[in-house]
Amino acid sequence: MATTINELEKLRDILYGEQMREIRERLDALELNLQTLSDQINGKISALDSENRQNLSQQTDEMQRIASEQQKKLQEQGQGLVGQIEGIRKQVEKEAQQSQQRDDVLKKELHELLAKLESSKVTRAELGQALVELGKSVQHAK
Repeated sequence: MATTINELEKLRDILYGEQMREIRERLDALELNLQTLSDQINGKISALDSENRQNLSQQTDEMQRIASEQQKKLQEQGQGLVGQIEGIRKQVEKEAQQSQQRDDVLKKELHELLAKLESSKVTRAELGQALVELGKSVQHAK
């Protein structure tokens, strides 16, 4: 029986052997081509990945630089506004103080005028004149 199996294999080799070798060679060539293409594709993917990472890194650096510049500008503007606000505050305080001083002077003049009126009889003309002067004084103080 072993001889029949060997004979059958020899017969198969004679009938199909050449085809099998050609098919095996074709499959080997296809596997080699497939491996070559796979290596090329992996190389291109790796190159594209590296390029994308580099571009992303550059864009990130650029965005950080722009953000830093904008932050610096905003800080400078903020400091300028703080300075302006401080100047306005000082000016308002100064004007409030001056206004208070004018009010004090006007009150003093009014008290003096009232005291004068109480101590002596004043004519209507003198009273009118005093009030006109007081009005002018108030207008000039503003």
